[in-house]
Amino acid sequence: MKFNQIDSFQSYIKSSPKKRLLLIISADDFERHALLEKTAATLPHENAFSINRFMASHPIEEVISSMNSLSLLGGSPLVVLDEVEMRKKRDIDLLLDFLRRQNQDSFLVLGAKYKKSISPLISFFDKEGIVVDLTSEKIWDKEKRYISLLMQKCAKEKKSVAYDALQLLVQKVGLDAAFLEHEMEKVITYVGDKTTITKEDISAVCLSSMQYSLWQLAEKVVWKQELDLNFSHMEASFFHGLISSLRLQLQQGLKMAVLMEKKAKAEDFSNYFPRIYPRQLERKKQTASSLGKKWFQNALIGLFEIDLCSKNNVGSFSLLWDLFCSKLRMARR
Repeated sequence: MKFNQIDSFQSYIKSSPKKRLLLIISADDFERHALLEKTAATLPHENAFSINRFMASHPIEEVISSMNSLSLLGGSPLVVLDEVEMRKKRDIDLLLDFLRRQNQDSFLVLGAKYKKSISPLISFFDKEGIVVDLTSEKIWDKEKRYISLLMQKCAKEKKSVAYDALQLLVQKVGLDAAFLEHEMEKVITYVGDKTTITKEDISAVCLSSMQYSLWQLAEKVVWKQELDLNFSHMEASFFHGLISSLRLQLQQGLKMAVLMEKKAKAEDFSNYFPRIYPRQLERKKQTASSLGKKWFQNALIGLFEIDLCSKNNVGSFSLLWDLFCSKLRMARR
């Protein structure tokens, strides 16, 4: 059974939660993660006392073993496995072989970013379970769905909001579920006791898509170490916006590195970074550990230096950017 719309899938699963195999395909990491968790919560908990969550880094044998193990409390295990598209063919073959042989006692909810390389899983789940494929969703349908979700969020906070105000938010931010939710939370906090959210409130608080692209670029530089980004020409607004975004990312990384050096507990990280999803937090922790506290300190110093040079008209923005990237490369040696 296959669904191309979330609403129809959720209506079906609530009214008839009999399927034990579910595959959710969505390119949006934030949305996919939220849908995986919501789907897992919808499944009949009286039959699923044991819930185990796995990512691409976990051996497939561990995933299969978890599905094959009954809970001490009784009932069937529920396994949530994301990033299945990153699995090797061997892993997918082993998983399918197990699913074909097992007696369907366990629940399995899979998440994938795209369909490439998982065609055998899609075929099997389409026949034996449910496939939710959001990769072909039309842009205008996605916009309507996101606006509807934002309206629901406002209603929970006892706020009314005009449709055109949410359209403005989408225009400024783009169709990014995580960022839309983040910006909506900022607006709700900004209006305070006001019961109505207006277009003026959206304009006053929300970032533009350019500002968001700078945030994404800063994340790539710090957390993915993409240091070969060349800009033949940089405007002042772009340069200083990027500096600001980089500073926040580097400060975040330094805080993580210090916590790891102090051997902080997992709950400490969750308390310090409550807005970062567990999977993303784990990845950033690994990067922070690899780079080390000293790297983040040197990067912040280098950032301060090029910011100071730019304000004193020393060198072009492009030249200063190349200098900063060179310092980051040297700091890793």
